[in-house]
Amino acid sequence: MLDSLRQILEKSTNTRVFLTGRQHIKSEVERHLSTRATILSLKPINDDIVGYIRMSLSKDRFRDAIDAGLEAEIIKSIAENIPET
Repeated sequence: MLDSLRQILEKSTNTRVFLTGRQHIKSEVERHLSTRATILSLKPINDDIVGYIRMSLSKDRFRDAIDAGLEAEIIKSIAENIPET
């Protein structure tokens, strides 16, 4: 797919593409699109992720089944597994 994308970008110089992916994809994108890509690495901010989780849990249709202890456990479990970049 990345080779095909490279060919499209080489033939259509006005074409712009936005890709997102995990850190391990970066080397593949660099290898296939090195001359045609600008690569930005973004690091998630833990507080933003925790805020998003809280908001999502507050909107859950089974919100009554989630007490404060379970909410804290969910947030802790997810926050501990946020990959460092």
